[in-house]
Amino acid sequence: MIDKKMTTNFVHLHVHSDYSLMQSCATIDKLISKASELGMKSLAITDTGNMRGVPYFYEQCNEKGIKPIIGQEFRIKDKTACETLKLFKLVLLCQNETGYRNLCKLSSISYDKLSSAIKTPYFTWEELQKYHEGLICISGGTEGEISQLLLKEKYDEAIIRAKEYKELFGKNCFYLELQNHGFKTERLAIQKMDLLSKELNLNLVATNDIHYISKEDAKAQEVLSCISHHVTINGPHKKLGDDFRVPEDEDSAEWYFKSQREMTELFSDFPEAIENTSKIAEMCNLTIKKYTQAEVMDNLPQIKELEDKSKADEFLRKQVFSGLETRYGVITKEIQERADYELDIITRRNYTNYFLILWDLIKWAKSKMAIGPGRGSAPGSIVNYALGITEIDPLRYGLHFERFINPKRNPGYSFPDIDTDVEYKYKDEIIEHLRQEYGNNCVSYIISFNSLIAKAALSDVGRVLDIPLREINELKNCIPERPYAKLDDAFSESDWLEDNGKLIPYKDNPRYTELFDIAKRLEFVKRATGIHASAIVISKNEISNYLPIAKDFNSLKSCTQYTKEELHDNGLMEYDFLCWDAISLIRYTGDFINHNKKCGEELFSASKITNDQKTYELFASGNTDDIPFFDSDSMKKNLRELKPDRIEDLAALSALYRPGPMKYIPMLISGKQHPEKIKYLDESLKPVLAETYGVIVFQEQVMSILQIVAGYDLAEADLIRRVLGKRNYELILHHKNDFVERAFKNGYSKECASKIFEELIKYTSYAFSKAHAISYTTVAYQLAYLKAHYPVKFKASLNSVRQDRKL
Repeated sequence: MIDKKMTTNFVHLHVHSDYSLMQSCATIDKLISKASELGMKSLAITDTGNMRGVPYFYEQCNEKGIKPIIGQEFRIKDKTACETLKLFKLVLLCQNETGYRNLCKLSSISYDKLSSAIKTPYFTWEELQKYHEGLICISGGTEGEISQLLLKEKYDEAIIRAKEYKELFGKNCFYLELQNHGFKTERLAIQKMDLLSKELNLNLVATNDIHYISKEDAKAQEVLSCISHHVTINGPHKKLGDDFRVPEDEDSAEWYFKSQREMTELFSDFPEAIENTSKIAEMCNLTIKKYTQAEVMDNLPQIKELEDKSKADEFLRKQVFSGLETRYGVITKEIQERADYELDIITRRNYTNYFLILWDLIKWAKSKMAIGPGRGSAPGSIVNYALGITEIDPLRYGLHFERFINPKRNPGYSFPDIDTDVEYKYKDEIIEHLRQEYGNNCVSYIISFNSLIAKAALSDVGRVLDIPLREINELKNCIPERPYAKLDDAFSESDWLEDNGKLIPYKDNPRYTELFDIAKRLEFVKRATGIHASAIVISKNEISNYLPIAKDFNSLKSCTQYTKEELHDNGLMEYDFLCWDAISLIRYTGDFINHNKKCGEELFSASKITNDQKTYELFASGNTDDIPFFDSDSMKKNLRELKPDRIEDLAALSALYRPGPMKYIPMLISGKQHPEKIKYLDESLKPVLAETYGVIVFQEQVMSILQIVAGYDLAEADLIRRVLGKRNYELILHHKNDFVERAFKNGYSKECASKIFEELIKYTSYAFSKAHAISYTTVAYQLAYLKAHYPVKFKASLNSVRQDRKL
């Protein structure tokens, strides 16, 4: 008779999420939901060869009241093999923070051996000896070393290895793993493991190697494996072996999320193996440290030029004011006060090293390659302008520092964010330079993920099921062209779908029934990893001290196993370098122009381009092919109607050229061509809205209006702008009442104040960052200048850039 208590004590300790790429269709959300449904209080994650899912798993388990057990399924090299590479499975679980740090180290070390020839990460026995503290070891099922020795009748060798593991981890932290997914070899291994455990007084533990949630997901998992191996379901795919989870000589495999009662009944002869799962769970009490903003900034390295770390703030100030003299010549009171204000916020928030690292890097980079003028909100800082991090004068364009760094935002959730445009061909050179400066193990690329979103799921599953491509394309055309559109968004309860007027009877076709069933089971499953397009991480210590490192399987570049969004919580800061061909195009054309210059002649520099009539005429004519943001037919029409003659005109037009605010373009054009028709809600707003002809285009304008009318400072105004943009109507109403009262005290009628606030609500959800608009418009303007004045050289440079991208 089964003890009823036993049915509630089992804990799953060998669990694969979809971060075990293409080996599991069980997403973390589904795993946690299933554990909650079954009343489980603990759950482990042990993905194959990686810890990528750990941050999300840990967060979601804690939110759902489930104790997270953090682990990984590793491969360890055969200790006795010399020439051949023979690997065995091994599962390691963290008991505490020491165990977590060692798990990160082992996970990182295992990728050191990855190469074009070796595609499986692994570690050695010596490395395990070095980083075993705080870990619980589970022997790895039938593919573990001890099981393999027993199954090959090498009993004496199995005893030796088991003793070594027991001695390394201790009796209570090493377990012989029993598995029963329905395979003959597993049943044989159980018998031999039982004998070994009794002889050596070793603990047994029962696991189910989870790869999907329910029995009904088995076919979806097989299809996922077929997608991975580029074969069809009816092809000879079983020859590929274990990846398909069903060996050729077996009828079925039970790799699903079994209940406590199922596991207890399955191992009824080994109740201690069930009970030990909860004992292990009780020993695992990891709390993953969440770093503060100050700690993240403290983890940044010091630039070599700065000899005394204690004088970093003083050094930064010196570089800023030296840069201001270069930029402006004379430092006026306005410039002095703006710089002092920004530096005070930067130093109080411990951002000094962040800025110095970027200053030092860009100073080096500009001697070797073209660097963009900056993008995002960063050009709103006079410190960035002085340091040469950006090339946009914030005073000339009325840009607000508070849009970049808001001193009234919670510093624990606020980090500086500076995006730097670089040439595509020099991205790796930048990384190598940073590694030379700060250490090879202190600089890394950052991982990114691709998932089976709706169209990809239909396409891949359809191919595996041998459904003709023409039919799949018809079905894919029914899915909306918006990010993260779901299959359910397109395929409702109706038996018919409409595709450009054609009706598709998808429910009458049994192939489609299976297609949709499997595609929905695989929708949003992680498919592949890649390298983040722009972000890199820099640390003063080895990155693997904070989180695990991996290598991208395609490029073999080192990258973090955690995503960009998960870095700050784990103590690390990222920098963004975006590859943009427009920057290369400017440099190539400049090189062509300067090629035949004589000694002593002034060399061309894009940064020296000022207001040029011929360039504005090019924009006004709509001759803007190959000019980014201005090369579409509808944009050319807008340019011909607007007839821009200022950078501000171009920035406003490009900022409005998006779904939603596009409807305000006619107002902009009308105001430009007929200024006498412009109407302002109040004349006090004219200084803010005159440059955009009465239309609220930019976020900075919203901030200025809040400041002028209601007397908010710019930091408060930025916070209110954020609220208005998120459409939280309860919070908006609160701010409206406050705005109206403050405006009334400031001399505005309540009716006027209310109308102004309603206009702000209408426009704020569309408003664009002026700093960003000015930045990329500056690049477009420089390209248009080159096209207008050097058309042949511009065209030749364009061909060179395109050729570079093909290489």
